[in-house]
Amino acid sequence: MVFENKQFGSRVRELRKLNMLSQKDVATYLNVTPTQISDIENGKSTPSFQRAIMLASLFNISLDYLAGASDKPQISQIDSLFNSLSHDQQMKLLGYIDALKDE
Repeated sequence: MVFENKQFGSRVRELRKLNMLSQKDVATYLNVTPTQISDIENGKSTPSFQRAIMLASLFNISLDYLAGASDKPQISQIDSLFNSLSHDQQMKLLGYIDALKDE
């Protein structure tokens, strides 16, 4: 499977931050170094197929989304992430969404 490095990496970064994980947390889960996670997020490298599957599992999303074959993460993932935010964070996020709609 061929991954689009930049898109794959940016999705890993976005999901890592949404899940409030550090690069070290993800590196520990994958049994790699934080530098390797940084390289993935910056599009300098891609993980093995096995580790890509592990990332999809960690973030509870489809591999298709990570690989760029789909632009829609699972709705349950978005719902779960939204519900994990504090009320203030939810209101802030909704404000960002409204601002994006106005662009």
